[in-house]
Order: sequence, then structure tokens, then C-alpha cells
Amino acid sequence: IKIAQANPDFPILLQWTGGRGGGHHSFEDFHQPILETYGAIRACKNIVLVAGSGFGGVDDTLPYLTGDWSLRFDCAPMPFDGVLFGSRVMVAKEGGASDAVKDAIVAAPGIDDSEWEQTYQGPAGGVVTVLSELGEPIHKIATRGVMLWKELDDTVFSLPREKRLSALLAKKQYIIDRLNADFQKPWFGKKADGRTADLEEMTYAEVAQRLLQVLYISHQSRWIDVTMRNLVGDYLLRLEERFTSSEGPAILQSFTQLQEEPYKQVQTIIDAYPDCQTQLLASEDVQFFINLCMRPGQKPVPFIPLMDKDFHIWFKKDSLWQAEDVDAVADQDVGRVCILQGPVAVRYATKANEPVKDILDNIYHGQIAALLEKYYHNNQAEVPVVEYLGNETPSVKLPPY
Repeated sequence: IKIAQANPDFPILLQWTGGRGGGHHSFEDFHQPILETYGAIRACKNIVLVAGSGFGGVDDTLPYLTGDWSLRFDCAPMPFDGVLFGSRVMVAKEGGASDAVKDAIVAAPGIDDSEWEQTYQGPAGGVVTVLSELGEPIHKIATRGVMLWKELDDTVFSLPREKRLSALLAKKQYIIDRLNADFQKPWFGKKADGRTADLEEMTYAEVAQRLLQVLYISHQSRWIDVTMRNLVGDYLLRLEERFTSSEGPAILQSFTQLQEEPYKQVQTIIDAYPDCQTQLLASEDVQFFINLCMRPGQKPVPFIPLMDKDFHIWFKKDSLWQAEDVDAVADQDVGRVCILQGPVAVRYATKANEPVKDILDNIYHGQIAALLEKYYHNNQAEVPVVEYLGNETPSVKLPPY
């Protein structure tokens, strides 16, 4: 409001979300803050008031456009100027979510507006609240992976920081097993025979092969990201430095050698240095590997390399892209994936890959039909006609820098 008051000639879009919205959300009720501030908002003629929280259909949006939503609070009508759809259009044909993710959204039943706060305690309508890497509440579909997130929020991440590591180590194997079975970021350490391990228990060759397993999507012959390819390249260069016994050029001359058939290239390097198949990772190379994983400017690694004081960062960071690339997840298992979605809006997501035009048209035409019935007795002849030539383009005064 203060921004609008300071720039009265500049249009300001004010979107109010409240606590029931998908993704990051506040703790506030949707209605009470608007009831308290509506007069101040409307005193600013340059504010466009948009309702953007938990909407998905005709019946839920119309009262906010007519203003009737406030009548049940014994207040005068308080209409909004528009409605924003976020969660509702995640299942649209044009949406970037993977098809399996859209199906998971459609499968969630959702809950009524009066019940959304139940998501703080556990799944409600197929949606649960967890704390994001920013420490803020965020609504997600209650997949197996997200329920592990919720469990760790409640039992570990809620502890004082200095007590978290001991709590993690006390049930280390349980957490590793859950990561590998249920989460989109697996535990990195793995021996050639399939046993879980810590980094220092792996050979140089096992680390190289494990990197390919978690960073290269074999069935589509592509890397998750080019920076992940380069990470593998830097590790292979370190491997060659450790095991070469003579001067000469490295086998890996360019990271582009890893672009196609990286398994073949890695095997060539392993075969050239057979000792790398038995030599365990040196302590300085364990740290080198961790530093590679933490390197700024690259995509965060999609695995958890160790259990340390920063485990919550390894676990939570960069956690949403998998919803748009389930092929990059182990076994293409959508149950591992974090999926943003609002507990109220998800009720309206009943069909996957519906064109967004159809979604919006159905809402729009439904609103028109409801207004025709409410105000004009379903008689189009009663609708007043206003003649006009066209709106003049308004002049806009930009605020000073």
C-alpha cells in the first residue's frame, strides 16, 4: 500500500495469497488480513487486487469477484479485481511437470478451505506442509519422499543445530535406507556389489562408476546437466593424476569426450589404471570430492555424499526440478519426488494434460453463466449494453529510479 501511495500514477498489482496457497505459504488465514485492510487498499485507486491462493473453479472464485465472500463475516461486499491460478494449471497440457507428476496431482483429493491448517500435522487431502531449505512452510504432495522430509523435519531438523548430527548418526543406516528407497536424492556411497558405504570405503573406480549412475540418464543418453558432466570430468582428471606412472597427456583431454558414451570413456580410464579398482579414496580426495559437489556455479548435486552438519542442505537444496524431469529420478519413481501443490486448489485438478485454454475458458464461461443467473434471471435481454469505440491507451508515469 505504501508503494502505491508513493507512486499514485503507476498501476500496482497486489496479489494476496495467505496460508492455503501451494508451494511456499504463510501462516495467515486468507480472509482476516483483507477484512482488516480492504478500506486502505481501495483508497489507492492504482491498486489492482488479485486473489491468488487455493483457487481452481467457478464456485470458489465467483464470490471473490462479486465480493460476496465477505458477507458471511458481516461485512459489506469486498470484490477482488482478479484471480490468479498457480497450482490449478500445473496439470495443464502446457505445464512443465512430467506426466507422472500430473497424475499424482490429479490423484490427490484435496480438502476444504476450513481444513488446510491440518497439513501442518500431517497429510490432509494428499498434501502436507514441510519446511523448505529457507526454513519456511511449503505445501507439497504427500509422496513417500516428502513424508521422509516431514519425518526429518519433526525429528532432526527441528533440533538445535549443534544436536542434529548426533541425532542423524544415531539412525544413520535407517536414513540411508530410506533415502535409497524413497527419496529423489539417493545416498551416494555404494560399493560395486551394491552395499551402501561411506566415501572413504569406496575405490576410485567405484566413485567414478557411481557418478555415472546418479548423474547420467542412460535410457535417454543425456546428462542431468552439463555441469554434472564437468564434475565427472574433473574427478576423472584427479583419478588420472593419482595413478599415472609416466609423463604424458591425460586420456581425458576434453569434457566433451564424456558427452556421448560416457560409460565407455570411464571404463577406458579405469582399464588404463587398474590400481584404481582396489585403492580406496584417500582422505584428501574425499575432501576434493566434497568440494566438487559444493562447487559454486554448478547445479547442486542430486545425491547426498555424506552425513555431516550440513545434511539439511544436501537434503533440501534444489529439490523441485525433479517434478519436471522424473526420468532423472531412480526408477522414474514419482513417489520419490517433491511436488508443489495447494491443498485447496488440488480439488479442482481432475484431469491431466487438459489445455490451459480449456481450463480458463471453463472457469470464465461458468462465471458468466453464474452472473447471468444471479443478476439477470438467466435472461440475456436484461443485460445492459454499453456502446463504446474502444478504450484509450492510458498514460503511465514510471516511478523515479
